[in-house]
Amino acid sequence: MDIYNRFVTAWGQTATNLAVWPMQGAPYYLATTSSAPVFLSYNTDDAAWYVYQAQWLATNLATLGVPHQVATGTSGHKVTTNFTTLTNIYNFFKARTNALPNRPGATALSNFDTNAGLVDVATNANGNGAPVLYAIYANTTPRKWVQTNGVMGSNVVW
Repeated sequence: MDIYNRFVTAWGQTATNLAVWPMQGAPYYLATTSSAPVFLSYNTDDAAWYVYQAQWLATNLATLGVPHQVATGTSGHKVTTNFTTLTNIYNFFKARTNALPNRPGATALSNFDTNAGLVDVATNANGNGAPVLYAIYANTTPRKWVQTNGVMGSNVVW
């Protein structure tokens, strides 16, 4: 069964399900300026519709201002194993992703009030900026998290 017939089986005939079809592909997810960066790769010896799709996506990503890069090759319709292309893909995403934050430094507890069940917690951010959020849990089974009101609960609160 060719790919088009598989799509018809999954989503129905295009004439009667036209609204469903666009939601099944990349254009549906690449619709705003906040779309994730995209690395497009296609081969010049691919079927014309593969080439057209990649070029169409590149044009629309450029219009939206979404970071993207296009690589072309001649290795048939398959995932690349070309060292240079793979290096370009890795470098593209490394430049557009955030490094993991530093592990927080020492946590200090003070002002214990055992009657009220209160304690002040101060965490050393260890060089992390304001965008890094922390959640505090007790090492219990099941794990319990400190809630916004100070009590322990099952939901993670950042």
